[in-house]
Amino acid sequence: MLAVSAMLGQASPTAAQESGDATVLGKIEVTAHSNEILVQDGYVAKKDRIGTKVDTPIVKIPQAVSVVTQKQIEDQKPRTLNDALGYTASANPNSFGFDTRYDAFFLRGFQAFYNGMFRDGLRQYNGPSAWFKTEPYGIEGVTILKGPASSLYGVSGPGGIVNVVTKRPKDEPFHEIELLAGEHNRFQAALDASGPINDDGSILYRFTSLG
Repeated sequence: MLAVSAMLGQASPTAAQESGDATVLGKIEVTAHSNEILVQDGYVAKKDRIGTKVDTPIVKIPQAVSVVTQKQIEDQKPRTLNDALGYTASANPNSFGFDTRYDAFFLRGFQAFYNGMFRDGLRQYNGPSAWFKTEPYGIEGVTILKGPASSLYGVSGPGGIVNVVTKRPKDEPFHEIELLAGEHNRFQAALDASGPINDDGSILYRFTSLG
């Protein structure tokens, strides 16, 4: 019985090769597009990429995620990124006191501004004497991933990371002019415009200015 089994095992590949020609599969094309990195509805964010680097419902991300949406930024009118993070749980902005020169904040008690600052998923390195300063008017939202994130983003603090999402072009024409006055002789003018460039809408633009 063992000898017969061995002979059948050796003959099987030959029989398979002689049974017929290879099957040729048809061409399959997969296309997709999305202009939204941060899917949001008012103050509530629905999807984001910070926890998996792909569009994922926030309720399915296994880590704690907080989002400062564009609606919140428009209503709050923060002057700095620290102000935008002021209502975020586990975040401690203005860690060294109020200062408009740079962004400095802690997440879950750990500093997160040296190696935890990202813009559109790309790291922003802060050095001992050179720190980033983000203008809130030019951003679409802020996402905060709490807890260790080195498996996705490399070296980062144990408290988490902060990702700033730049404003993206819109499919529909959009134009905005904003004038603002405040205390300490503050006067500000802003312009934001977006929409399609060509007829089929395949090329979009976004122009944002602040002074």
